[in-house]
Amino acid sequence: MERFAAGVVTWFLQDQDRGIECAELLLILLLVAFFLLCPRGLKRRLRVLGSVILRPFQRRKPIALVLVCLAPLLLRIALLPAVPPPIPFIADEFSHLLLADTLASGHLANPPHPMAAHFETLYVLQQPVYASIYPPGHGFVMAIAQLVGLRPWFGVLAETGIMLLAIAWMLRAWFPSRWVLLGVLIAIVHLGVWMNCYWGGSLPAAGGALVVGSLTRLAGRARALDGFVLGLGLTILVNTRPYEAVLVGLVTSLALAVIVFRSHATPWRDKWRLILAPIACSLAAGAALTCVYNFGVTGRPLLFPYMVSRQQYGVPQTLAFQAPVPPPVSKPYQDVMDTYRWQRAEHDRLRHLRAFWKFNGEKLASFWHFYLHPLCAVPLLFLPWALRSRNMRFLLGGGLFVTLGTALYPFYFPQYSAPVAGVLLIFLVQGLRLLSARTRHARGGGLLIPGAVLLFGGTGMLLLVVALGLHSKDIGHRLLTYPPQAVMRDQIETRFAASGAKHLIIVRYAPNHSLHIPAIYNRARIDDSAVVWARELGPLRDEELLRYYPNRTVWLFEPDQTPPRIGPYPRASTSP
Repeated sequence: MERFAAGVVTWFLQDQDRGIECAELLLILLLVAFFLLCPRGLKRRLRVLGSVILRPFQRRKPIALVLVCLAPLLLRIALLPAVPPPIPFIADEFSHLLLADTLASGHLANPPHPMAAHFETLYVLQQPVYASIYPPGHGFVMAIAQLVGLRPWFGVLAETGIMLLAIAWMLRAWFPSRWVLLGVLIAIVHLGVWMNCYWGGSLPAAGGALVVGSLTRLAGRARALDGFVLGLGLTILVNTRPYEAVLVGLVTSLALAVIVFRSHATPWRDKWRLILAPIACSLAAGAALTCVYNFGVTGRPLLFPYMVSRQQYGVPQTLAFQAPVPPPVSKPYQDVMDTYRWQRAEHDRLRHLRAFWKFNGEKLASFWHFYLHPLCAVPLLFLPWALRSRNMRFLLGGGLFVTLGTALYPFYFPQYSAPVAGVLLIFLVQGLRLLSARTRHARGGGLLIPGAVLLFGGTGMLLLVVALGLHSKDIGHRLLTYPPQAVMRDQIETRFAASGAKHLIIVRYAPNHSLHIPAIYNRARIDDSAVVWARELGPLRDEELLRYYPNRTVWLFEPDQTPPRIGPYPRASTSP
């Protein structure tokens, strides 16, 4: 049994995408067989068992739902000996970590470094300040974890918990408790993977869920608390996904106009006191914080850091219908220019109609692969019946508006659609409800559908955990596949930081260096760091850097060699 479990897990880890698809297809077949073959006596017993298990949720006890949302976090922490925290290796991840370290040090940005040319890297400003180009939301949560003495990854874990709680709160405005539980479990399976990277998808998903949940409640009953939550959700989106926040804000404004002008029974005084004023106060507070951050980085409250990066580096590129950004004139670094050429090529490609449709087809495939897979596509077959509801039609229109808005941007990753993840979950749960209602008289249908999904999903998760426990020594290294350059960089950082001495690592990129796997990233306070990563710029300029750091042991790191290698820098003294 142990050998069989190890073989299954090994195959699953070697091709995780195909493994997930095969597992979900197998789950569909098992569910269909269960529905068709379940005897009536067993069906009655399972209904009794299900009612006992779901009784806390049927009574709408929030503590039970909170425990379900926290369970995957506790499970992930329990698996840390076998599956350690993720290793950052994408440029975006390092930039977010720099932002977290900057905020944790009590600053919004860092002063420019006198040796800034050696520290030039992707998605990081060196002038007028040393700072990340990204909005502060994701970095802020990681900074809180760092302030309490934990690794920034625990902030990512906390974001997952925030997302699940926000989704549960949103679903409670739409469905009975047992269906809320099912929706949360779907979110755990499909969105919980964001806890294994530093890109940040959980927080915008939470912001989108707060917006949808508060709008739903305001449509039924005006309460000041829901107005404050709506403003909080939009603030989260502005500080995580600014472009998508504009699209969500437009849909939200339309929904609020409908709510305010159609509620004739509520006096205008109450509409202002219970709806408009709380939203305005919440948004004003969020806007003030955003402007303070922008001013601390760019010197202008309405100028976002990524706009300064666009001026200096030519990235990120503009929307498809806008003119492309010209190349930088003072950044003669291979990886920086490769990034510009890559993004410029993608932007120019979208200006041709055939390429535009082809690329957006690829985006749709990526969306389908991440959010739906085979299993979650089944409930969407009942979308025509779900759209009989006016609220569902408006929800679909708003979700499509935001989703189609991403078609104008020349890149796509699943976290770009995170603000509408809650909308998708509502349709999935509603589809399962309709499936349950239309198969109520089938042998295994009706009320057994949510219970069967929970049963098979829980069993699959348990088997995976058992397999991980049986082979904890080697699976942790293979669960997430990292480039060898990233693994070695992380090992160097950890080992040198623990040595107690100070080190300077000069990075020599090869002509075939991939811009997607950078090595030159530093902490917020570069000179106080145990390890400083610097770019090789030639003998004369490197000698100037060595004079600036006379008391550090100097190394040469060549990440593009096979395998990557590190050794004493030729001009440095002997290694310790």
